[in-house]
Amino acid sequence: MKGAGFRMRTRGFNSRLKGFAGVLAMAAGLGCTSAAQATFYSFASDGNSSGFTVSGTAGSGSSFQISTQLVNSYTLLVDDSNGPVPTASIPNVGLVVDLVATHANSQVFIGSLWRHTYLVTGSFRFVDSGGNTLMTATFDAGTTGFFTLFGGQNSWSSTGAILGSDSLSNLRYSWTPALIAALGGAGAAAQLGIVGPNSVTPDDFSFDLTVLNPGTPTAGVQLNAQTKLPTTTWRAEGSFSGSSFVPAPGSAAIAGLAFAAATRRRRR
Repeated sequence: MKGAGFRMRTRGFNSRLKGFAGVLAMAAGLGCTSAAQATFYSFASDGNSSGFTVSGTAGSGSSFQISTQLVNSYTLLVDDSNGPVPTASIPNVGLVVDLVATHANSQVFIGSLWRHTYLVTGSFRFVDSGGNTLMTATFDAGTTGFFTLFGGQNSWSSTGAILGSDSLSNLRYSWTPALIAALGGAGAAAQLGIVGPNSVTPDDFSFDLTVLNPGTPTAGVQLNAQTKLPTTTWRAEGSFSGSSFVPAPGSAAIAGLAFAAATRRRRR
């Protein structure tokens, strides 16, 4: 009889174990399909014809600065990663860039064409017409983005890209109540994938720069032969795109469902 009782208890335990495993499998399967929600951001170049998108200083020491020549006006587009929610358009948005670039590598790419790469730290942010910050993108301490251009041995071509990604560094987007209000409130922002104060991995961005020039659009930016830093101030037009992620709204609920189901089974 003792042996029979033991077998019965074992069968009951195995049944509960299988049921618990099934609930976890269900939660894991659902979580894989709704683990994160993405948001896309973008603006087109030259939303305001009164100036260039970004400007830069001449090299000093081992670095140079990249900033906005003036706070231009753009229409910032916010989208639910090409999903069913209509793209939100926020007009009269300014871009404030505060980046520092440090030379990393210059080498022959092919033939006489060279590739110049710089490490980029700092942040950039978007502000509304009243100067209130809407959103900020920042590199975590100790990580960098990249500024990559082609050109001659001691010069830049007229195009380049400033970019960053969580696969290369730790990039974070931070949102403010001003952005939530501009999008129509917390509910509308959540539909677009903006929940909480900060994004999670993976995040990215890119500024595609054109007409890189030292003040004359037809002239190229020259580099110091030793440091590979620009010898003059410079400016460029640019467009922007980026993405951020947050946990999907259903992820926490699914985890809670699995835990509750397991608890009920354990009590039986």
